[in-house]
Amino acid sequence: MLAGTLFASGFLEGSVPQLSWTGIGLGLLAAASYTLTVYFSGRVATDVPAILRSSWMLTGAVIVVSLIYPPTFLWSGALTNGLWGWAVILSLFGMILPPYLYTKGAPHLSTGVASIIGAIELPVVIVCSSLLLHEQTGLLQWLGIGLIFAGIVVSEWKSKRASQSERNLTEPQTDMPR
Repeated sequence: MLAGTLFASGFLEGSVPQLSWTGIGLGLLAAASYTLTVYFSGRVATDVPAILRSSWMLTGAVIVVSLIYPPTFLWSGALTNGLWGWAVILSLFGMILPPYLYTKGAPHLSTGVASIIGAIELPVVIVCSSLLLHEQTGLLQWLGIGLIFAGIVVSEWKSKRASQSERNLTEPQTDMPR
């Protein structure tokens, strides 16, 4: 899936930019944060209703983001000049529904399946930007999307095969003569 992500991101189609150590550090921090979110979403306070858990997650996210990027749009007049409608749509589909649905479903999934759901984000973004926004998507990006989907399918297949093997080992043998 890593090769698919490289292709799908378009990184290989352009010139290699100068790498920023700050960017690498923040990227690793984001990866660690995402990994902890995936893990804890299915393991911590699973008896608490999903709406309450996602509300706490969003409250924490708003506090952290507001400390880094102060919400100047609240007093600059941007909300009354047309931002309000977009803010409602984007917050519903970008900040409210995804965490709620994720916290609702994560306790019922293994950590591996939960991370696979996260891996599908990049292909969905590229497909939507191509179909809805008519952005140009190169052949390498489509190849990357295919590789990510193939990685998801192989991962699921291996997982199901392993769980089937475990069931076969734990089930009593019935073909023994009595």
